[in-house]
Amino acid sequence: MIKEFYFNKSKYNRSDEIELIINSNVSDKFAVITIFNLDEQIRKIEKLLNKGINKISFGTFDYDFSGFIFTIRIDDYEITSSFSIDSDDKIIRYGFLSDFEKVDNNYDINWMRDNHISYVQYYDWSYHHDDMVSSTKSYVDSMGKRNNLDIISNKISYCKSLGMKNMAYGPIYAATKDYYLNHKEEAYYAIKDKPLSFIDTFYFMNIGESTSWRSHIISEYEKSIKLVGFDGIHLDTYGYPKKALDYSNNHRRRRRFQIRSPAIKNLSPLKILPNSHPSPPRLPQPLWNPHK
Repeated sequence: MIKEFYFNKSKYNRSDEIELIINSNVSDKFAVITIFNLDEQIRKIEKLLNKGINKISFGTFDYDFSGFIFTIRIDDYEITSSFSIDSDDKIIRYGFLSDFEKVDNNYDINWMRDNHISYVQYYDWSYHHDDMVSSTKSYVDSMGKRNNLDIISNKISYCKSLGMKNMAYGPIYAATKDYYLNHKEEAYYAIKDKPLSFIDTFYFMNIGESTSWRSHIISEYEKSIKLVGFDGIHLDTYGYPKKALDYSNNHRRRRRFQIRSPAIKNLSPLKILPNSHPSPPRLPQPLWNPHK
């Protein structure tokens, strides 16, 4: 009877008009749509359905940070689902996109819309972690994955139209081998002249407060937001090592990675989401103890 139904956004702000789309297999049937906030009935609409797409507007709701249950009843047939209004993003429902090579019909984003995803991480979208925005539309990343900037930008625009925020994946201390070879003074070391790296592809860089790598990676985040259109950065670490040596052979312990960049601070809207840790990220742990 109903082929599918969905809302025009994954979640709403207080000023948004709420619209339900019903794709019906039948015509000349009345649908009774009832909306509840907790046990309070706040809207009830009767709509004569046509076969195909039917758009039903509920206007705006004078609620915020609230969830709603709605039912669609056609004769003895009933469906129940939900939607939410959360202008300040107090609740984050997180999703991921990872295929940016070919044009598609955005089935992945529509699926996230239907599951009320509010934040979307683009993993992995960048050209290199130390040079995030490619100078060409089509490119191959450090792991051989093919991406296209136009496809990424189009997905960002579509997600925004559905009320989703777009987060660029951005590891805080991963650099390519070429970058390391040209900036050895920015790296972390296990012992002198032995840089820390992951699969000999990603070299760990010193994220200390006044380091040149820190300035560099923050500028890459700024480019990602300004040039590609992301709403914020999902900061990631590899979880190890917990401490390391800098280029001058000084012991370093990782502190909380706080961004104090006027350029980033003035961007709006912007979220910086650190990777999920029970406590603030700490500085990497050496891969081995050179004194044993």
